[in-house]
Amino acid sequence: MKHIHEVIIEWDDPDLVAHLLRGNVGVLPFDTIWGLGACLQPEAIQRLYEIKQRDRRQPFLVVAKSMDVAISMVTPLSAAQQNVLAAVWPGPVTCILNKSRNVSDRVTADLPTVAIRVPDPTTPVYRLLEQLDQPLVSTSANFSGQPSPSCFDDLDPELVQQLDFVVQDTHHTPRLQSTIVDLSKQPFWVVRPGANVDAVESVLDSISFSD
Repeated sequence: MKHIHEVIIEWDDPDLVAHLLRGNVGVLPFDTIWGLGACLQPEAIQRLYEIKQRDRRQPFLVVAKSMDVAISMVTPLSAAQQNVLAAVWPGPVTCILNKSRNVSDRVTADLPTVAIRVPDPTTPVYRLLEQLDQPLVSTSANFSGQPSPSCFDDLDPELVQQLDFVVQDTHHTPRLQSTIVDLSKQPFWVVRPGANVDAVESVLDSISFSD
């Protein structure tokens, strides 16, 4: 049986990138909350569903290193969509957009949309994405239906036993989950309030759909 101390690594551990590129699944202290993370490999996505005990009809979100990478994963954007993305990214805001053909249905649970977030360049997860040179698929680090962990000590040992690694960050402070905003159709709306929600709502209020 694994114990948490047996799978802990640090952000700067060279094995972290290797873990992810091999299709391994682990816990990362994202710039929002603690989450499960993996590369967009079919086997890794399958494990995420199994580990989290998640309904296969519920999609995961994608964390991309830049707006350019994110845009490559969606259909052409309207002026209104571009204006919102320019205002909220990078940052702790997840945007739902119509996906392009190169996004796997495994990530999106066969939905025509994909949820994407672009983290701030000053964060460790951004630096990891640069090293990987590919996006990550992510979800909160808990069993489905259970509270999301806000700190290292909140991680469920039973969950950790099924993982390949846990990235510990002693400087990570409890944060809010990302705000989720649906930009796939008009009018745009906040699906789930979270970090920066007031700023997001102000941006949405200022958008003109006549652009």
